[in-house]
Amino acid sequence: MKNQRWFPTKEAKEILGVSDQYLKKNRDTHGGFLEEEVHYRFGPNSNSPIYWEVAQIIKIFHLRGKLYRAGRKAVNELTGAK
Repeated sequence: MKNQRWFPTKEAKEILGVSDQYLKKNRDTHGGFLEEEVHYRFGPNSNSPIYWEVAQIIKIFHLRGKLYRAGRKAVNELTGAK
């Protein structure tokens, strides 16, 4: 692994400024954009916390924000909205 730093859900949600429900519902297993072993991984037991790779999640949040803004700009240009 490169310079990855994995945080348990409790710490990751505080660093990212989102809820634990938001992180969990955005996993690929729930139809979301966070990929297993890239953005999150499980602990060794069923009651272990989920660990999150915060730096990678920040990157994907940024990318999704850019895409959203570019999409809104394109829609506004096509519709003449301000």
